[in-house]
Amino acid sequence: MRKHGIEVTIIDANAEIIDGDIVADRVRGMDMVFVTSSTLDKWVCPNTDLTPFLATVNALKSTVDKRVVVGVHGTVTPEHILDETDAWAVVSGEPEQTMVDLASGQPRNDIAGIVFRENGVTIKTSERKLMDVSELPPPSMDLLPIERYRYEILGSRLMILETSRGCPHGCRFCLRAMYGGRTYRRKKPEQIRKEIHSAVYDHGVKSIYFMDIEFTIDKPLALAVCDIMSELENNVVWCCQTRADSLDNELVTRMSETGCKLVHFGVESGNDRVLTSIGKGETTEQIFNGVRMVREAGMETACFFMFGFPGETVSEMKDTISFAISLKPTYASFHVLEPYPGTPMADDLSDYVSGAFPIQYDHPSIDLRGIQRQALMKFYLRPSYILQRLKKGRWNLISQQVRILADYLR
Repeated sequence: MRKHGIEVTIIDANAEIIDGDIVADRVRGMDMVFVTSSTLDKWVCPNTDLTPFLATVNALKSTVDKRVVVGVHGTVTPEHILDETDAWAVVSGEPEQTMVDLASGQPRNDIAGIVFRENGVTIKTSERKLMDVSELPPPSMDLLPIERYRYEILGSRLMILETSRGCPHGCRFCLRAMYGGRTYRRKKPEQIRKEIHSAVYDHGVKSIYFMDIEFTIDKPLALAVCDIMSELENNVVWCCQTRADSLDNELVTRMSETGCKLVHFGVESGNDRVLTSIGKGETTEQIFNGVRMVREAGMETACFFMFGFPGETVSEMKDTISFAISLKPTYASFHVLEPYPGTPMADDLSDYVSGAFPIQYDHPSIDLRGIQRQALMKFYLRPSYILQRLKKGRWNLISQQVRILADYLR
């Protein structure tokens, strides 16, 4: 937008801890306001509680006529979001180019990738083609309250960056509506270097989260990012998320050498039959070996698991709990499946899932919340785990883990 001479302001209501009324007052007099229901790092696993988002959009009605909704929820269920927000337009799919067209004043009917209502009729324009991510300019970090951004495990002055978009794998639970399905697109190393240098040298960023769905799926690109991180004069730490089967010793060693402190793994299940049924494309052996390599290279690990897949038995869920313990991750997160509208998994469970956000899903015969509590207790209340964390001596993280665990077990 700045390239097109448009004056832009960003309000991060979450970081500033302000409600919709304050946002509405601050945007008074602006020609157009875009409100995202799912931030870039949450495109693939968006929030299901839309209460804060809806409260903000509805508060804007008193101060701005042209309210535009951006995000996964409007992409997947546009008419539902139009009903809930009375938005002037809903952007479908990747938003950047569409937002520029809207802000430039082009007629809505001529803009690809939006849904809107006119005289009570819902109009959906043509689908917008996926963009070439190598054409994206560096993020406008000067508009962000970076001093408020932190990730407890990494530290303060955090920035979220991307090196690629999309994923070619076929996990049935994964929502890729914003990425054009299984399409995978890369940024150029020099483009990534400019973004990293801008973050670190111009804006004092001290920690970076590369939020690609699968950071190491393209090994040459991942190694190029490691090279860029090694060039930095400042001690910047970073983390990423990836698949265990895309790692090897060379890559893991290089990541550790260049400041990577944490790797996130979407493990999902500890049972091979379940992994096959959900389209994960990994085995428990591959996952075990990948997590072990990262741990032995001196990096921390965070593993994510889910319960409630179609046809999954209680015995298979217990396999997941045992597998989580055997992986020895630094952090383990256990979740009840939320089948997102627009995914094959939601189709598999259509008899038990509502068709729009917020999602309602209850297993017909298994107490999934009870299984989740059992997993948390068995993982985090092990004497060996408690002793390991105490030896690390990171008391702020330990106290936070205790609070989070207590909230889950309530």
